[in-house]
Amino acid sequence: MAQECSVAIPADAVVITSPGVVAQQDTVIWVCSNLSGQFTGSNNLIIVEAGGLWNLVGSNNTVYLYSGVNLTLSGSGNTIYLTLTSDTSPVGGATNTVVPCTTMAYDRTNAPAGGCSFASVEERQASAPIRISPVPAHDAIRVVLPPQEALRGLRLIDSGGREVLGAGVIGRDGQIDVSALPPGRYVLEAVLADRVVRAPWIKE
Repeated sequence: MAQECSVAIPADAVVITSPGVVAQQDTVIWVCSNLSGQFTGSNNLIIVEAGGLWNLVGSNNTVYLYSGVNLTLSGSGNTIYLTLTSDTSPVGGATNTVVPCTTMAYDRTNAPAGGCSFASVEERQASAPIRISPVPAHDAIRVVLPPQEALRGLRLIDSGGREVLGAGVIGRDGQIDVSALPPGRYVLEAVLADRVVRAPWIKE
């Protein structure tokens, strides 16, 4: 049965910013968006941002997967928490537990500075294939992507790095209801087929 899931990223987390083999033991590992590779260590807390393709070979890890992540399970004794837009593929592993989450909240308050951040959102916006209107807005916004882009996930993040709206936020009319959100600066993150793009947005 699905549940609300959350995890805090501590200040001593090891930040993974490039693809490859992650072999830490007994560590908190924070994996940035859209990477791929293999987790070979054991007894870790692994927190994966949106997008990416990973193989979990190690054992006795606790793993949190954000939107659009695919994880192949080759190890054993792992516990996987995942959102509805992420997926796991059992290959040879045994005694793994998969917990579906209706919502996933990452508390980045104490996360390592300069880690998996979106501090330079304005720089990325120039080339990002995503438009939000109106800006600023009060009750609802509409997200527009080029027709060739496949949207796999969407979330709205506040200035503290917390998800305030997650998967399934787009209504039947193509709009996102933001009327309940407090005024402030936000980032809209869209998980596409091959990357994650972000765009800033302001709530009046």
